[in-house]
Formats: sequence, C-alpha cells, structure tokens
Amino acid sequence: MVHIHPTLTIKYILSIVAFGVMVYFITSCIQTYLVYPTQTRVSIRLNRSQLFPAVTICSGNPLRYDKYLIPLISYIKTHNLSSSPPNITQNDIYNSAFNLMIDLINKNKFEETFSYGFQLEDILLDCTYNGYNCRSMWIKTLSPILGNCYTFNRQTIDKNTNLFQINQINGNVQTLHNGLIMTFYLNIELYFPIIEYGLGLTAILHHPNEQPLIRYAGKRFSPGFEHTLVYEKSLTTYLGSPYTLCTQIITDDMKALYNLFDNNTEYVYSETVCLELCQQAFMYEQCECIYPIYFYLNYLNINGQLRRVRICTPWTSEYRCTIEARNRIANNPNLLQTRCPHCQSQCIIHKYSSDLSSLKGPSDSQKNYYKKLILSNSTIPIKSDFSMNSSYYLDRNYLKLSVIPLNSYETIYEEKATYIWSAFISDLGGQSGLWLGISALSIFNLIEYLHRKSQIIRLKRKAMAQVHPCETESISNNKY
Repeated sequence: MVHIHPTLTIKYILSIVAFGVMVYFITSCIQTYLVYPTQTRVSIRLNRSQLFPAVTICSGNPLRYDKYLIPLISYIKTHNLSSSPPNITQNDIYNSAFNLMIDLINKNKFEETFSYGFQLEDILLDCTYNGYNCRSMWIKTLSPILGNCYTFNRQTIDKNTNLFQINQINGNVQTLHNGLIMTFYLNIELYFPIIEYGLGLTAILHHPNEQPLIRYAGKRFSPGFEHTLVYEKSLTTYLGSPYTLCTQIITDDMKALYNLFDNNTEYVYSETVCLELCQQAFMYEQCECIYPIYFYLNYLNINGQLRRVRICTPWTSEYRCTIEARNRIANNPNLLQTRCPHCQSQCIIHKYSSDLSSLKGPSDSQKNYYKKLILSNSTIPIKSDFSMNSSYYLDRNYLKLSVIPLNSYETIYEEKATYIWSAFISDLGGQSGLWLGISALSIFNLIEYLHRKSQIIRLKRKAMAQVHPCETESISNNKY
C-alpha cells in the first residue's frame, strides 16, 4: 500500500485550488479584454492655426422669376401640363415649377439649371475675410430644395489651394472686424412665387472636407437685420474597430455624389449621407426612381453595382411611391439596419456650436452707401424705380451676416482604450505568478526540463532497442 505524506497531500490540494482560482481570474481578464472597454477623454486645446469652417449659403428662394417664367411656360405647353389648355393658370405654373428643374437634372444639364437660380453676383454686395476680399472665393453647388448654393473655404483636390485659418489676417488692410463678413441684397422682388418659401437666406457652418447638408441643418436669416454668428469648435474622435463600429470608407455612390457637379471635391465619409443614399437605393428598388431632398444625385449602389438613376416626376404616382417607400424604411429601424449595415458612425466628427445675435439694419448712412454701390454695380439686378425708392428696397432686401470664432480653443472628445494589450499581458503574468508562482523564467525552465526529459527517454529507448537483439540471439543459441 502506497503511503502519501500529509504535507504532500496539502500541497496537492493547495495547488489545485490555486490553479482553479488562477484560471478564474485569467478568464475574467480575457473576457474584459475582448469587450474592448473605452472611455472618453475631454480636453481643451489652444489652436491658433485652427481652420476656419466652410460656410455654405443659399438664397431663400431657388428660382429667379424673370429668368425661369418663360422657359417654364414653354415647358408646360410642350408637355401638355396645363389644366385648361391652351390657357396656363397660376396653379399650372405652381404645380409644374419643379418639373422642368428635375427634367434638366435627369438630362445632366446642370449649367442650365444653375442659370435659372440666383447667381452669387445677383445677391452678394460685399465679402471680406480678415481683411481679404472674398467675393470670388466661392464654389457653387446645387440643392434640390434651395437651388443655387455657394461655399466659402471648401476643401478641394488641389493641394496648392490653402484653406483659411482663423489667425490669417491681411496685414495690408485695416479692418475693425475679423471673421467672414458678408453683405447681401437679396432681390426678394425676383423670388419665384412658391408658397413653401419665405424671405431671407439659409446658411450652415461645416468642416471644409464635409458635404454641406444645408437642407438638413441650415440656419435661416431674415432680411432687414445684421446677424452675427459666433461659433465654437469641438472635435470627437473614435478608435474604430474593434473598439467602435465607426468607418471612414467612402463608397462608390458617395464618390459619385461628391463629384456630381465637379471633379475637384475632396469630401470625407458622412453617416448622414450614407443613410440618405441607402434610403434612396431602397426607394429606387421599390419605384424605379428616386426623390432626393438633401442633395441631387444620379448614381446609386443597387445590389452591389453602381447604376444610373433618375428623379421621379413630382405629383405623380411614382412620386407618391417614393414617399411611401421612404416612410417605410425610415420608420422601421430593423429594416434600416438590415438594408444599411455599412452606414456606421464617422470616426471623426467636427461640430460647430453657434450663438446668434442680430441688430436692425440698414442705418441711414448704410442706405446712402449701398444705394451708390448698387447703382454703380451692374451685376445686381434692381427694379427700375430703385433710385427713387432705394430706402424701401434696402429695408426689404438688406442682410448682413458675420461669422466669427469665439476664441482659438477647441474642445476635444477623444475615445481611449481603458484595457490595452500591455495591461492584458501584465494581468495574465500577475495572476499566474500570484497563484502558482509562474513567471517567464519558470516557463522557460519548464520547457527546458521537458526537453531534457524527452531526450533522456529517447536515449533510453534507443539503448533498450540495442540490447534486445543480443538477448534474442543468445536465447536462440541456447536452444541448440
């Protein structure tokens, strides 16, 4: 009977218990690491070379009445859209106002579409940025709802084009006010009569490399005032996989959208843009046409392929089909998740928080100044009686908008991993060393011991194999 010493028994029991506890804590470490926990670190950073945001503006009305009426009447006659031909009523004009625009977009006649809206020189009286004249520093784009829009300080592919920074000041010009200062004569008298539109200007602040979603988050400004928009910038960054399901991948249909009006655009991924494109693709599959609201587009990713798509004709059965399809996917989170799994959050989010203040304008001295400026500026279309009634027209059409940074500080929200790889390895070593005394050196010694033991066993087996043939031969000789 084998006798085991009590001390050895206690040693075995403690080893088994320690091994179990070690396995428990190591399993907990592995589970914690695989959750990829994070925390958000908030910091306020002084950045005197901070980029000034891009500013996109759109007229309060998408169409110029004097330019659009005659082509629209011709379009109504050609396509038999009159409710009581051959007469054309005001309702016919209202109901068909966007039909011509959509037809032009479907035919890629963008320049003709632009020509029917307000040009920048039709409404912009003056523009300065920190003393620089910025009247010619705008890039045009087109909104389905707001018509012609113009962006200042937009990122382009041309790397030689420098973006404005908040500390970039023209030292050759003395100025009382820094920031972007714009003065407009809105030409309200030329607005196309559409009941959905008010009087004024729409504008949005966004990062220079972002698509301006002005219909989604633009601010409205009324004429007859001097508006001051003071902003602060914040930046949020996410780590990406495996910590956060964010992405920066620009899909093919997003690239086609960004290059719709020119090939000089360098925008980044946007979750809002991605979701809108995905919903439009669903609408196209259901109705074989789309109805964009936030931006025009002519290509979509349909079943993994980039396909040319057309915009539906307003107020028709296919138009109603797209409205129903949009409501179906927008109001069904499960369907949206199933159809748009690639539309994750952005890894970098720029945000401009702003406060608005306003003063009444223009003053009498401003009226005198801008009357002379407008009469001497042939690009501003005015009524024939403007010289006699300039005070009346300036009260109706004057608007000043100043965009000014509050300070040079940025608020940074940065996602950080709270359990990194080095900490995970340290915890594994700590738990194994605490409960069983295991260390890197002891593991090496164990491997070395096992290696030597295996060599000894192999040599013994080899020696045994050499001895056995001799024994066999000796037995055979004894038989004879």
